[in-house]
Amino acid sequence: MSQTVPPEARRTAANRRQAEIPLFQKRNWYLYYNYVRHRIPECKELIKTIKKETSNMSEYAHYVEGLLYRAEGNIQQSLECFRKSMQYDPKNGDTKKQIGMSLFLLGRHRQALETYEEAEKLVQFDWEIQHNKGLAYLYIKKLTESRECFMKALQYNQPLVTFKILGAIYTDLNQHQSAVDLYERGLRLYPTNTELLSKLGRLYLDDSRYPAAFDKLGSAVLYGSKDATTMMSLASLMQYHGDIDPALDKYSLVTNIVPESPMLWNNLGMCFYAKSQWATAIACLQRANYLEPLLWTVNYNLGLVHLTMQQDTTAFHFLKVALHLQEQPEKTYMLLAIALTRLSEDAHAEKCYRKAVADPQLSKPLSLLNFAVFLARVEKMEESLEYLQLFFERCEVLGKEKSKLPPEALPACSVLANKLNYTDQTQPFTKPARARKRKDRDASRRTSGLAV
Repeated sequence: MSQTVPPEARRTAANRRQAEIPLFQKRNWYLYYNYVRHRIPECKELIKTIKKETSNMSEYAHYVEGLLYRAEGNIQQSLECFRKSMQYDPKNGDTKKQIGMSLFLLGRHRQALETYEEAEKLVQFDWEIQHNKGLAYLYIKKLTESRECFMKALQYNQPLVTFKILGAIYTDLNQHQSAVDLYERGLRLYPTNTELLSKLGRLYLDDSRYPAAFDKLGSAVLYGSKDATTMMSLASLMQYHGDIDPALDKYSLVTNIVPESPMLWNNLGMCFYAKSQWATAIACLQRANYLEPLLWTVNYNLGLVHLTMQQDTTAFHFLKVALHLQEQPEKTYMLLAIALTRLSEDAHAEKCYRKAVADPQLSKPLSLLNFAVFLARVEKMEESLEYLQLFFERCEVLGKEKSKLPPEALPACSVLANKLNYTDQTQPFTKPARARKRKDRDASRRTSGLAV
């Protein structure tokens, strides 16, 4: 039979245990209890009580008060509280990290870096310190040091936010393959994150890896992404491969998100152009031009549509504007030459043709063929034959797929070769070919314009 402990003995044992807790810490548990439950008024009252009992010497009370001030936006006061807390426990790495964060929020990034360096000596292998150091380096434009910090942070922990920021840094440093590897690694941990899927899909798109890009961008939309850039990237990919109606469906959704996007209206216009709806295409492109008059692709596409509608003077106006806005104007010079030819300005058209094919070894085959046809029309047969041979050489170098010749090019080439008495049996273009149906010509227009 167990012996009953007298009440006096129980009270004595409880008092002994209470006496073992230091005066400065005996209310810390209750302060923590209220803080994690977001009982802010109770926390503030308790902090006042603790400060009064400890003659303002409680390390934990100052620490929690700093957190409360920072949550309210009083960053300078929070910094002062953390520094007071640090006076009573100089080797507390958590408090040192909070001082660094307050300095960072105040925009004193170099001082924050120094503080995090000191905190790193107190707390090793800490993800938060490396992550915040990376942010501080990022704000003072030291991308290489920032990248190293984020890479080190991922060795200690793998949160989603670090993957996003480090991927953006890789992109800014033009390290696309590193960015791709990082996002693929992040998707193994967060397979349904729409932002990682979208960014990886756009990187695949930049590298012309179209099936992989379509897979990632489609997955991002499937998992509920409402990001306009993601949906436009997916729609432009569909448009590039000739799926005009699905692309129009995606673009119509984007109009509800960013109705004032010039790139959106440019791409919509080229979708209607591919469907031979000229008036609707011009209306969309005119709206894009109103929203961003200095976007060369919009002016180029307006010139292309007007040229297709045989409105050559208007086409010349837009193409001339596009010519002054772009850095590599070969395509624009070619369309401008066609417009000038229709306007019977052969001398100026020839100048544009020569600028379009200034470097025959890098020119597009269609540009060489158009110039050869033009030279034959103005009775410069020897030079026309020279450019026709260059056309065949470029087609042979690029191959059938990369040459991207429209169906109309084959009969034109055959007629020109016969006119110049050029008979090379190894060239399939020199054989007579029947003109394609209008449906094929319309299909070729799908990739004639420029989608952004």
